[in-house]
Amino acid sequence: VYTYARSVALLASSARLVDFIASAQPPTEEPVGLRRTADELDLSVFEAAAADTGLNDLDSIGSNGWAIGRDRVEGAKGGLLLANPHYPWEGELRFAEVQLTVPGEYDIYGANLLGLPGIGIGFTDGLAWTHNVSAGKRMTAYSLTLDPESPTSYLVDGVSVPMTPTPTTIDILRADGTVDTETRTMWRSEYGPMIDFPGVGWTATTALTFRDANIDNDEFIEQYGRMPTVQSIDDLVALNAAYQGVPLFSTVATDSDGNVWYADSAATPNLSPEAEQLYAVKRYTDLFTQVAYEQGVILLDGSDSRFRWEIQPGARDPGLVPFTELPQVERSDYLFNANDSFWVPSAEFTLTGPYSIMNGEQDTALTMRSRQNAAVLGDANTTGLAGPDGLFSADEVRTAAFEN
Repeated sequence: VYTYARSVALLASSARLVDFIASAQPPTEEPVGLRRTADELDLSVFEAAAADTGLNDLDSIGSNGWAIGRDRVEGAKGGLLLANPHYPWEGELRFAEVQLTVPGEYDIYGANLLGLPGIGIGFTDGLAWTHNVSAGKRMTAYSLTLDPESPTSYLVDGVSVPMTPTPTTIDILRADGTVDTETRTMWRSEYGPMIDFPGVGWTATTALTFRDANIDNDEFIEQYGRMPTVQSIDDLVALNAAYQGVPLFSTVATDSDGNVWYADSAATPNLSPEAEQLYAVKRYTDLFTQVAYEQGVILLDGSDSRFRWEIQPGARDPGLVPFTELPQVERSDYLFNANDSFWVPSAEFTLTGPYSIMNGEQDTALTMRSRQNAAVLGDANTTGLAGPDGLFSADEVRTAAFEN
């Protein structure tokens, strides 16, 4: 169960690159003139492979989430929550209905992915919450400039850094039904696994690697194991601050006092302001960086130490953005998310500030789903779905959810 939970935490990062890890091997010891060189990198192959990872299409497993607070609820009796996940109806990412009751301890209802313990989205007596796949980034890829003396070492600020080899042995089922073993050496940089990515490969001069914000996320299971005890927005914020275990989701929630909360509190790499500025320039001057970005991948120069993740106090693990610096807001009217970035959680205001580009873009166009959410929930009530009084009842929320 623990292993599967860790794999779920990696859905928006390492899980998309698994196919390229096992095949990552240094170039053979051929004469240098016969090796593939950086001049032979294939941009079109790289673009196609990046698209195939699905990192730019995570909203295909997205959601609509609405938290409607006391200012917009008919009768002002607490809050209302709409959880409208778009996960598949079959396969390992299918939701299962769950009710957990321990008399005198807790009573919680909701749903979770098959194979995971506890409740992923749901409600207790005092709190209801749902999740949406975040538009932020859970990993950064790195292009390495290799040491001319060795394809298993790379340069950082001109200093050679050796990669780490790890022999890995697995059982192999052969065609005749027999089982034997095979050993392959896997390679790692300081950032993480080396990958044999199509269009780049591992040449005598260049290789790719990546770092994953969730690779050490032991808190994921621990945080959700404590959700049955959460009875208010204050409790939920405190739990998130303590564990910071949300792997790849934003959160929309409301409580019995009619408070509503939105946060993109998923694990997020922490780049320095200088690194973000350097990356912004590279995004428009380097074709591979631009193509990678268009396919949902942040590609950085791993041979420049300025692109290492910055360590700040209060983060779950070194190199992540601390919870207190992640986009979040509490109100009493309403908040929503439909997989766009954090900056428009309401039709009434925008959530702007010095947030990392890793949290998602600000001042960008919204998808049609986000615009529909804003039209339905906005104080102007332009769709009329909140009724003539502009306040939502449970029946009106249910009707609005299926209105196109």
